[in-house]
Amino acid sequence: MPVCVNSPRRNFKPKMDLKLSLTVAFLCIFNIAFATRTVKVTTPSILAQQGSMEWLTCQYSGTPQNLVFENEKVIWKHQAYGETGFQIISENSDFVSKDATKYENNVTALNPGIVIQLKVKNVQLGDDGKFVCELKNSQGSILSSQEVNFMVINPIQRLSLTIRKSGDPNSYENVVSTQKKNSFMKVVLDEGKYDVTCKASESNPQPKVTIKMGDSTISQGVNPVRSMMPGSQRLYQETVTVREITVNRGTIDKRIECIGVVPSTNTGQVKAEFRVSNVTTKNAMVKCKNASAILGDLDRPFSCIVTVEQGSIHCSDVVWRREGKTDETYSHTDPYVTKQGVRLDCQVSSTGDQCNNAAV
Repeated sequence: MPVCVNSPRRNFKPKMDLKLSLTVAFLCIFNIAFATRTVKVTTPSILAQQGSMEWLTCQYSGTPQNLVFENEKVIWKHQAYGETGFQIISENSDFVSKDATKYENNVTALNPGIVIQLKVKNVQLGDDGKFVCELKNSQGSILSSQEVNFMVINPIQRLSLTIRKSGDPNSYENVVSTQKKNSFMKVVLDEGKYDVTCKASESNPQPKVTIKMGDSTISQGVNPVRSMMPGSQRLYQETVTVREITVNRGTIDKRIECIGVVPSTNTGQVKAEFRVSNVTTKNAMVKCKNASAILGDLDRPFSCIVTVEQGSIHCSDVVWRREGKTDETYSHTDPYVTKQGVRLDCQVSSTGDQCNNAAV
């Protein structure tokens, strides 16, 4: 194949040499003008830990191969997230990084192709953005370009858990955890319905939150609200709200827990939780009917007494008293009462406990 060089010939024949020269020149021009020359990055997306070291690899291919060192340039440049301009890191005129403390180059000739690697040292949040490997000709036109989406992991910086009475935005409790410290709060809640909200913020990539009550996940199937936080850095947040969970005396000593994680990273979990120490009932109502016993000495009326001082009123808190010379008390499940043929029924309602009895 002809090569693009001028060399004197010993046996010069004007006509033949003129044709050969023109043919060689045409082939050289055609080869340079129409050859396909590209650059390609091997990893278009990188998720990097802060403090780590990362290699970015760009492969040049095409013919004639030596153009990369003569008439063309391969350039590495960086654009930080949120900024408009690029910073040139290195170019193949010297393949020396502009900032040797931050970057390092490595060039390897392959057959075919040339590999130009860029080493990013001590990765920090400011490196988040994109790196571009670019091929330019001698006139400065871009022949080929590929970018690397360079994401720097940032753990969840803030996790908040809020519980508020459904329909009452002014009645709420809030606890906040950070990456360095998980927090919890003991709370006393009124019996009723509550909305629970968990919000994880300031992380990269997108965080994920889960809400648990006791050992059960209550946020499953709830659609999260996701958004990017305002500012110059690529940081995300996610909010999940579970509505109208029931709080009653069965909730006492249970945990209402918010767990935040950043998937595909090893940044660990951030937790915030409420520990329900007690549940109170305002204006609890207990309705009881007098027993109408017809058997033996149970022919005396029964009345009910509420013995609980605080907390929700449930059937187990109701004591039945039989009037007589000396008052006798029984629970609604007392075997003495049921054995004698009197059934005392106690049924829970949303406004309190309904206690009924019946003779059998």
